[in-house]
Amino acid sequence: IEVKMNKEGYFYLVGHNLIDKNNPYTYLLEINDTSGQGKFIFKVGEDEVNKWIILGEFYAAEPIGTETLQVIGSLEKLILPNYYYDEKTQLYKISGNPNLNLIETRGLIRKSGNNFSENSISYTILNN
Repeated sequence: IEVKMNKEGYFYLVGHNLIDKNNPYTYLLEINDTSGQGKFIFKVGEDEVNKWIILGEFYAAEPIGTETLQVIGSLEKLILPNYYYDEKTQLYKISGNPNLNLIETRGLIRKSGNNFSENSISYTILNN
């Protein structure tokens, strides 16, 4: 996974797994080797602006299907949503209803004085 920002700032990634309609979930991706909330947030410095930042390699876990990966970015320090570690999936799941989480992280309402952006990609995991 690679991310590029055109200004200094911060970003984190959120996955929305809605494949299993009976057990949908939203989760944070670990993108740093630090501890605490720092493992989810990447700070883009002046020397990294307009350059691809390689976050590393990831593997796709079950279930197989299509899900959405969302990049949340800001010029100011970000506050993460509430999350917990799920031993079964080994993911840091965001608390609450995944469908509402997806809705609540979307929108194009301009906030005065707040520079905030988001992008997303949908991908399909195939079982070979």
